[in-house]
Amino acid sequence: MPVSMSDSELRERFGSRPDLADVAAYGAPQLDVAVRLNTNESPYPPPKDFMEDLGRSVANLGLNRYPDRDFPALREGLARHVGTLTERIWVANGSNEIIQQLVQAFGGSERKAMTFEPTYAMHSHITRVSGTRFIRARRNPDFTMDLEASLSAIGLSQPEIIFLCSPNNPTGTVIPDEDVAAICDAAPGLVILDEAYAEFSGGSLWRLVEDYEHLVVVRTFSKAWRMAGARIGYMVAQGSVGRGPHGPCPRRGVDGHGRDDPPRAGPVVERAVHNPGHHRLPEPRQLHPVPVRVGAGPRGLAPTAGARGARPRLLLDPGL
Repeated sequence: MPVSMSDSELRERFGSRPDLADVAAYGAPQLDVAVRLNTNESPYPPPKDFMEDLGRSVANLGLNRYPDRDFPALREGLARHVGTLTERIWVANGSNEIIQQLVQAFGGSERKAMTFEPTYAMHSHITRVSGTRFIRARRNPDFTMDLEASLSAIGLSQPEIIFLCSPNNPTGTVIPDEDVAAICDAAPGLVILDEAYAEFSGGSLWRLVEDYEHLVVVRTFSKAWRMAGARIGYMVAQGSVGRGPHGPCPRRGVDGHGRDDPPRAGPVVERAVHNPGHHRLPEPRQLHPVPVRVGAGPRGLAPTAGARGARPRLLLDPGL
């Protein structure tokens, strides 16, 4: 006979971990507007001929078969694009899943991960959900990082994972190359350098991976490449990181659309990365000027001027 329980009894019996009681679900409103600053998506779709190539590849998918878990064609194409070895490339469903896999492999209840706030909210979110102890270090008032203070925080806390974000989301500030190297020198464990916006800052620091075995550079196709809907993120690291500290790093693989397995979409992405002009953005459309000051928000660039209640309307009217 079914047993009836009150809502409070249900929450007590089947509730989530107490340490997650104050953690809100990550999310950003998906509004039907031309410019989405909260998710920083490109307003321009990929080129038509690229989409036609992708359509032809999708038409030949063997959806009755599981895809190759190592997706060699895509990794080989990305390795050629980056200029590194295939064994240093790993791919997943967007850069967030790369970060999640790394925290699953190198974090845990007896370990610590450090961020420098304000920064990308998913770094702390994934850390806390994984059960890893979260340590929040601070940035300067102008959102730059104070190297001496950062090294002091690292030395004091000895975190197993350090998150760096350059250019930083949501502030746009870039960490100098020499500061990244100094933090790698001081780090007692893994350093994750999130470069989701590297194409907008003049280049990537992935070559530091050659000097630091514990450095992972995380990249994405969601921003400059205009492919947020494809969910393709990758990391560059020495092979020892991909194998994890106690055996294989947790691998779930790229999603069931088969973007990983030749002759699937891997060759299509490979052609795209070998023809950067193919994805060059057109001239920006004429947008209405919006008199707002932009600052740090919890999930992206956030307008800071105007009354709280009026702010969303102010932005939605011109299509932002």
